[in-house]
Amino acid sequence: DNTVVGDYAMIRESQVGEDSLIGGFSEVARSYIGNNVFLHRNYIGDSVLDNDVMFGAQAVTGNLKFDGEKVLSDIDEKRVDTDMNKLGSIVGNLSKIGVNSTIFPGVKIGRKCWIGPGEKVKYDLEDKTYLADGEEKENIKV
Repeated sequence: DNTVVGDYAMIRESQVGEDSLIGGFSEVARSYIGNNVFLHRNYIGDSVLDNDVMFGAQAVTGNLKFDGEKVLSDIDEKRVDTDMNKLGSIVGNLSKIGVNSTIFPGVKIGRKCWIGPGEKVKYDLEDKTYLADGEEKENIKV
């Protein structure tokens, strides 16, 4: 209900929640999009976006490793083989991803995180992390 899908957007094999915006020219593939999610012009593949998440223009989730290997993910400080060729990102509620940012395959972003523009997120971020200029800080604005 009340979700808007912009011109030339493509949504396939995905679930999109209420009161969300999938901006024009975005692609959402095999993903779960929560309620009140704002996508500008993005690629979201094989990912989970919790409620109240915002992606700035051209921010993307990587979901495939070029070497063809399975995607790895960190669980309890251990690198684990997910046994999946494609796995995007898991993004916690109230997180904001800045324009032109790239989230690498298998990365988990906690709740209330802010990712600055142009960041390359190669590792998991704890709740309330602000990532800017490659440095993690506590997000005191939330």
